Amino acid sequence: MAYGSQSRTVQESVAPYFKALVPGADVEAKPCRGCMLAAASNQSANVDVLVTFADGSTATVNFAGGTIYPFAAIKTDNAGVIFFY
Repeated sequence: MAYGSQSRTVQESVAPYFKALVPGADVEAKPCRGCMLAAASNQSANVDVLVTFADGSTATVNFAGGTIYPFAAIKTDNAGVIFFY
């Protein structure tokens, strides 16, 4: 039987994120729920990004392009990082 619009459970139909934002390098944004590096097709290596978390602490995170990391950040030093809300 094919799925109709009303035949899925809430867990199957609700997207985990509803908005994406590219704040730019060193621009503070509202705390997000996930981060991802938007890697170009020619980037196969991981990229070290300095991340400021929602609590104000900072750390260098090794981002793999296209992988969503579920932590709350407010600022990065890389313009290619996407914040998910």
